[in-house]
Amino acid sequence: MQGNPVRARKGIGLTFNCPCGCLVRGFVSFTNPLDGGPAVELERPHWDRTGETFKNLTLSPSIHRVKEKGGCGWHGFITNGNVTNA
Repeated sequence: MQGNPVRARKGIGLTFNCPCGCLVRGFVSFTNPLDGGPAVELERPHWDRTGETFKNLTLSPSIHRVKEKGGCGWHGFITNGNVTNA
């Protein structure tokens, strides 16, 4: 079977070190990626994004790293590039 090359995507989400200090990496995918393409089909939630860089990034809704799903329990916001606890 031959496939066609897939277009490279940029700005589909954000990877981050958890702000709680647990050293676990997290990922949030954007409903509106920076490259203008559609959201990447992942079996996980997507966040609405405003801003082009982390300095002016705002995500909605809040991020909750649910313990029952393997997270550390951190819950917070990214608003205008500032990370705050909920």
